[in-house]
Amino acid sequence: MLASGRRGAGGGGSSSPPAPPPDMSTRMTATSKLAAALAAGQAGCGVEPSLLQQLAAAAEASVYGDGLPRQQYTSRMAGLISRAKVAVSLLALHPTQQQGGIGSGCLAVPPPSSSSSAPFPGPTSSSSVSVAALLPLLLQAELSAIESLLKRTGLASNAPPAAASTQGDAPSCSGDSNGAGDPSITALATARLGPLADVAVTVGAVAAGEVGRRVSKLRKHVNPEVAEAARRVVASWKRQLPEKQPPETQM
Repeated sequence: MLASGRRGAGGGGSSSPPAPPPDMSTRMTATSKLAAALAAGQAGCGVEPSLLQQLAAAAEASVYGDGLPRQQYTSRMAGLISRAKVAVSLLALHPTQQQGGIGSGCLAVPPPSSSSSAPFPGPTSSSSVSVAALLPLLLQAELSAIESLLKRTGLASNAPPAAASTQGDAPSCSGDSNGAGDPSITALATARLGPLADVAVTVGAVAAGEVGRRVSKLRKHVNPEVAEAARRVVASWKRQLPEKQPPETQM
């Protein structure tokens, strides 16, 4: 009581000022580290650097929010970077999952660039769009990576190449080899299919790049694990989409 009285003697108490948020330099550094972690890990194999940079900027903006105090920001970004290093799918950083409801997560995403050589899309608070704008690109990149893995086993599907492909300056997957019949590569493809069943999708996201049709084709894959994983994805997406779907989204 005496201590309380002394604190109040000066009138109003001695509450500490709120901790400041990280500065822009700190945020840029954290975003760069996150993009590098994605590129070095399994999740980034076969994915163009420009998309990894957009995803890193989006995830960082989500952590920063309206100005998270620096200590909390640093801790959360460190955890995010650690998760990115071991993730098998880009969707590990995607906050919009079914259990949270479609559209439950919203990331500040820099507008997609028209060129992979565009400047690094660092943190921004001025121009942001819903995470739904980035989801179609992530789904296409995931399907391209899965198809690339299966092609290396000699058990590729008849799926067409995607816009977000493994061409150009996209890094190769870890453990690259001739891969004919390699069960470890098939296991990676199956593991990468798994998160697709958990993400909340929209009609537009499934239609872009014929993602829905490409997943549907994998249900007939000769590898039973791949086929079963693809069936789970299709079943999950069909539950989320309207019964009457446009032709481009039918699975």
